[in-house]
Amino acid sequence: MSISNDFSLNPGLYLSDGALVRITQYCIKAFEAGPCTGQYMVRMVAEAKMEKRLLDGCKAILRLKKVYGPHLLESACQRGLQARRCNYTVIRTILCNCTDASHPEVVAPPSGDNAPRSDNDTAFLSENPPTHENLRGTSSFEI
Repeated sequence: MSISNDFSLNPGLYLSDGALVRITQYCIKAFEAGPCTGQYMVRMVAEAKMEKRLLDGCKAILRLKKVYGPHLLESACQRGLQARRCNYTVIRTILCNCTDASHPEVVAPPSGDNAPRSDNDTAFLSENPPTHENLRGTSSFEI
């Protein structure tokens, strides 16, 4: 498989030879997961602007296959292909929020800083703001 024949790269993107080999390997693994996953990865390559972000995004999407399984990843990539952009965040959001109608089972979102915030989190904070001596409140910002 030749990267120049099978992928259309962003003309402003410079990739080292090692990165070309890794991207080719990632795309092969993505197609092994499913056709939509492979197409999503190829579109990510075509839209990429920076080598490091592209490599990290490809690795992260393949890591999602281990967490959620190939069927949910394939379904998320199928839905993600309809989005304006193709990147890891789109797929992670689809999987974390379980916005894929073809798989309505509940998927536990990752915990920690990487978990997407819900509207309930912001509603709770606006109703019950945290108290601390360094937080000034709204009166400090009135004119």
